[in-house]
Amino acid sequence: MTFGFAFCQIELRPNTFPPSLLDSERVLGLCLNVTNTGDRAILVDWNTSALTFEGRTGPVLHRNVPFVQRSLPRSASAVPPPTTLSDFVYPSDLIAFLGEKWRGPKVFETMPPRRRFSLFISMRRGGDVIEREFLFEMQAETEQTGR
Repeated sequence: MTFGFAFCQIELRPNTFPPSLLDSERVLGLCLNVTNTGDRAILVDWNTSALTFEGRTGPVLHRNVPFVQRSLPRSASAVPPPTTLSDFVYPSDLIAFLGEKWRGPKVFETMPPRRRFSLFISMRRGGDVIEREFLFEMQAETEQTGR
């Protein structure tokens, strides 16, 4: 199993049908790719996965979770071999409906250089529980681009 990470723009908007007329807010999320290189399916357990930053640990929101259900149990994401799950995570407990709009703070955009955060991912393969914690450190823009 391999993992890849990058920051990506996500839209804080409700997942409703028909689409909502509410404005959306764009923030950075942590995008991730989980590639199953094994011979059995992996299930990513979003209920026990978490982001930790600034002394707080909280649950994650990922793609296709309606905001009104952000605090409810979520279904696991299946990653059959040899496929890749492409998703994003964002702190679900920081999203709120304020002033007729879903809002969330710019968590990653406002982290200063050298600030650390982590992502804990819990998965299952057959009867085995697989847990991984990924540690990240923010860099100054010049460090990221090499300028």
